[in-house]
Amino acid sequence: MTSSATAVGARRYVSPAGLFALAWIIASLEGFDLAVYGVSVPALLKDPSLGIDPGAAGTIGSMVGFGMLIGAAFAGSVVHRTGPKKLIIWSIATFSVGMLMSFFAPSALVWAISRFVVGLGLGVVLPTLNAYVADLAHPTKRNQMVASVMSGYAIGALASPLLGSLLVPTGQFRWLYIIG
Repeated sequence: MTSSATAVGARRYVSPAGLFALAWIIASLEGFDLAVYGVSVPALLKDPSLGIDPGAAGTIGSMVGFGMLIGAAFAGSVVHRTGPKKLIIWSIATFSVGMLMSFFAPSALVWAISRFVVGLGLGVVLPTLNAYVADLAHPTKRNQMVASVMSGYAIGALASPLLGSLLVPTGQFRWLYIIG
């Protein structure tokens, strides 16, 4: 066997920099997407065409949590059949579709459905992503990698109100959903 060959059963680890960068971006998108609704609620309440009152805004906001609950349950039962990469890609596509639906939502009902769809994707991505990073990271770097990826979630959640402070006062809050 040459030095470049991999023995049968030997573990091949992913580049820590590449794994971290991709996982951090995905986690930051989750943080952004979860926080963006709270940032845009004041603008939603001011838009009479949507017919959203404070009670409806609360119900719509809870839809993402309901979707996350179902998404997380789905992830646990499906990940071993599809593999984590496919499941992560599916979840990113799902929450991206939900964010696009939010951008175009003409009514409270469509906002609620779009936030539920976002929740489905978000409920899958972070648990699956953390397990995948932990599985692929070198054992001596595993905890550091997972903790660092989770910092992306916090940065994304902080970026949402920062961008919102620029877009909400101008009435352009829907662009937050495209950014996410």
